Amino acid sequence: MMTMRLRELLVDRVAPLKNLSDRSVKMYESTLDRFRDFLGHEPTVDDLDDLTAAKFIRWRQST
Repeated sequence: MMTMRLRELLVDRVAPLKNLSDRSVKMYESTLDRFRDFLGHEPTVDDLDDLTAAKFIRWRQST
């Protein structure tokens, strides 16, 4: 089974369940774009852990 991409999770599940506006989805997608840049690949749920999140936040503070 293929790991779910975070973008797919956002668009197909989170946005409808939370009734997010199109603008909110675009803002979240922008953050996912930066996370992709940091990781070097399209982020998946497997990329979500404390250490990766901390490193991403530190990276964002310096870029």
